[in-house]
Amino acid sequence: MLQKLSLRQQLFFKECIQSAFANSALAFAKFTYKEVKIDSIAIVSDDENSQTALLSDTIYILVSELKGDLRGKCYLNFTDKDAEALFELALPAAYIDDIVMQKAILLELDNILTAAVVSMLSNTLKINTYAYVPELIMGNKSVLDNLLNQDYIEQKLVLQFKTVFSIANHNLETEFIWVLDESFLDIVEFQTLEADKN
Repeated sequence: MLQKLSLRQQLFFKECIQSAFANSALAFAKFTYKEVKIDSIAIVSDDENSQTALLSDTIYILVSELKGDLRGKCYLNFTDKDAEALFELALPAAYIDDIVMQKAILLELDNILTAAVVSMLSNTLKINTYAYVPELIMGNKSVLDNLLNQDYIEQKLVLQFKTVFSIANHNLETEFIWVLDESFLDIVEFQTLEADKN
């Protein structure tokens, strides 16, 4: 997708994304009561590749629909290894293996992280957009790729982010995949022009 933007628009978009994920780290810290830093953010964009990069046997798939000025879906994905690390960080020892609590903590984290990213992006791009209530799906690469391909047929734009959060000596890797309406390109182009006027 990024190749459809000018170099200046790409730079503006990357600055927006860095601010958005910095906001998610602050939200993550409040959620875990621990210091959270972002070790890295890798932006992967390829309209022909609506597939996950995760190869885990089990993938925790959290799906939130975007509503408002920007339409699409946000996927927040964890491998079983990273999900287990999250459970250890966020749950009392007595509840680490409790499936109900695991589901609750994942849904709550998705609410927090996705909302933090979307709200900052919405503010930066000056649009009215929010993420709807998330759904948790347990699957594997094939299940996730099928979901992404179905959404891609309708929305046409795919953005992938691999983000590593550093928390209490753990490196927690998350995969964000956004399948978006093509109007997103127009929004970025317009707001880049507006930013350059100031």
